[in-house]
Amino acid sequence: MTSHPSASSALSDRANGSHGVADTNPYASPPAPADENWVQQSSLGDELQPTANDLLLPGGDERLWAVVPIKHMPFRELRPLTRNLFEYLLVLFVFKLLRVPNRPSWASALLDQREISEQDIPELFVADFDKARSEATALGFVDPHYVSSPTVGPRMSVEMLMTTPDGRVQLSFHRLVTIDGFARLDETRRGLHSLLAGDRNLVTMGNMPTPRPSEWQTVTRMRTKSFEKLLERHRKQLAEHASRPIEPSRIVEESMREDHRLIQDVIERGLLREANGNDILNITQRYG
Repeated sequence: MTSHPSASSALSDRANGSHGVADTNPYASPPAPADENWVQQSSLGDELQPTANDLLLPGGDERLWAVVPIKHMPFRELRPLTRNLFEYLLVLFVFKLLRVPNRPSWASALLDQREISEQDIPELFVADFDKARSEATALGFVDPHYVSSPTVGPRMSVEMLMTTPDGRVQLSFHRLVTIDGFARLDETRRGLHSLLAGDRNLVTMGNMPTPRPSEWQTVTRMRTKSFEKLLERHRKQLAEHASRPIEPSRIVEESMREDHRLIQDVIERGLLREANGNDILNITQRYG
């Protein structure tokens, strides 16, 4: 199960102030051609705005989603996306009070995840995934699978899914790199997930900025990078709940189903918005 689609990237990129050079994104679509019908004047002089459905990505027509401008984010949703009170107050001052504009640096077909092969993992991530896979295997997890989403812009995102042989616990190791102007966000997300009775989820994850949990989630955050410690806590909590196993052969299908629930919830809560043609043109012109 992927963490929410890095709605925090719009915040962290500006708060970090770290620098980097955009890497080639093997999952990005080709730059959108300049279609004369995308931005045109009607007989009344009104500019016609294209929609994301006008764009052709590798898998066909997709709906592309981007993080909403920070000044439009609800206060309730903004606090969990910051690492501490100081960063939260800084974000409020810069983007809410001063209303400094920010625009999306990427747009992704988050509802159209697809499985990729181990050979398709970007070279930048290979060593990290090798290490995580080895650690997970030592803890009894099996059958690694990898998923990603088609993306326009300087964003690379790959998630590894593994499961215990009985299907009771799913492991997620997610690597994400986003370039926003001169700032570079580099995230590593670790988490464990189980399906509970009543279509609820039990999640144990590393402690980092992330959207607040959805209503059907029971989430525990820990300040650790160890899958072993996460697993120990997760199993203790799992023993207190009625659960149902994930069929190992359907781990990707089940993960995508849960991700879609989470993404739809984040969309409804106002953290993601559908990108339009002008967004995509601005992204491709800005980053090439």
